[in-house]
Amino acid sequence: MSSYWGPRQWYWYHIMSYNAPDKCDKKETQIYIETLILMTKLLPCDKCYNHFNKMCREKKLNFTGKEEMITWFIDVHNQVNIRLKKPIVTREDADKIYIHTNINHGYLNQYILYHCNRGMYGHSPINLVVQLITRLIYLYPCLECRELLIKYLQEHPLQYFGSDKYTFAKWVNNLFSRQDLEKHYQKKWKKIPMKFRILH
Repeated sequence: MSSYWGPRQWYWYHIMSYNAPDKCDKKETQIYIETLILMTKLLPCDKCYNHFNKMCREKKLNFTGKEEMITWFIDVHNQVNIRLKKPIVTREDADKIYIHTNINHGYLNQYILYHCNRGMYGHSPINLVVQLITRLIYLYPCLECRELLIKYLQEHPLQYFGSDKYTFAKWVNNLFSRQDLEKHYQKKWKKIPMKFRILH
């Protein structure tokens, strides 16, 4: 199982660091740290979570900018690779893979959908998934999309959904299917973003 989601999780960690601002202000630093903590809490493997959480405690989380974040994730990745007896990742290796990989709407939406589905089917606490979604919205590369999604969150305050999976699914669908957001996509990208198919 970890052989499936593990590489994808590392991929997300690394592209998040490579797309970070050169310098982060206090708010941005806090968002990145909170996002990492939530992503770690939602790892679908208790052993992996405990090990990664331990590394987060040992290696100070104080992301002040892109370079520091890139180095931090490469170091942590290599600690895991050493434990698993896998090849070491050098900075040059990471640059070749991630330096030209931008965080785009499609990849963000797919990553959010993955966690939404885990929440829908009882594999992840819905309240943690909702918290992660609110952090990931701040990482959207398009400022206009980000502002539209943040506006939705302000109009629909977050709540703990408990076991009400269909209320949660409706909230997610509404979040990414807003008419004003679709109009923006049609104008800017000539297509509408993927819909979340989690109501069946």
